[in-house]
This record gives sequence, C-alpha cells and structure tokens, in this order.
Amino acid sequence: MSRIQQANCAVEMVREQVQEHKDSTAAQLRREANTLKKTLKLLAEKFMLPQARQGMFRGDNQALPQLSGVLNSLSSSWDAPTETQLTYLKYAESKLEKALAEFNCVFDINVRKFHELVGRQRLHSLRSKSC
Repeated sequence: MSRIQQANCAVEMVREQVQEHKDSTAAQLRREANTLKKTLKLLAEKFMLPQARQGMFRGDNQALPQLSGVLNSLSSSWDAPTETQLTYLKYAESKLEKALAEFNCVFDINVRKFHELVGRQRLHSLRSKSC
C-alpha cells in the first residue's frame, strides 16, 4: 500500500508542476496523470476498502481483509484448521495472488510509462521529493 501511496504522491507532484503550463505536452501529462491516479485508486481498492467508507462491511472482495478474516479464524482455536478454514485460506491466497499480479502489471507498465513521459519532459524526478 505504501508503494501505491508514494506513486499517487509523485503523480500529484507532477500535476502541480504542469498545472500552469498551457502547451500540448502539459495537457498530455495532465491526462496521463489523471488516468494513472484512477488506475492506482482502483488498484488500492483490490487490497483494502476505500478510506472514505464508514461502517462495517462483509462480503467485500479485497485481499487484505479476507486474509485478516482467515487469520482471525485460524487463531481463534488451538485445534487443527478445519476444511472450511483451509478453503477460505486458499480463496484469500488466490485473491491476493490476483491482486499482486495486477499490482505488478500496473507498476511495470503504467507507472513506468508515466515515469518515462515525465523524464522526457525534464521535470523533477518522481522520487526527488518525499511524499
């Protein structure tokens, strides 16, 4: 999650740098930044509930809450895990694997592409400031 937050912060810094510029390159950077922010938001929601959400929710498909539920279930007893607990564990692991695969894809393709675009425009590096 911290890597997603850092990427969001870096994208926001780039948006601030090109906000005043009116040329077509700045417009392209703003479009790409907006698209990447949306992608990162959707990616974060694969792992955790949206932060603006209030209350207790069940049945969500985020990977980390499902793993947490399995951990709570397994740690509630000293007995050997039941078939149901093992099934939930396998399901949670598969959700996490899918989310991590998407995470890697977004960072390998989308974030790298944006970073290269920023580098071609000779803006401050995405890692030059801490978020």
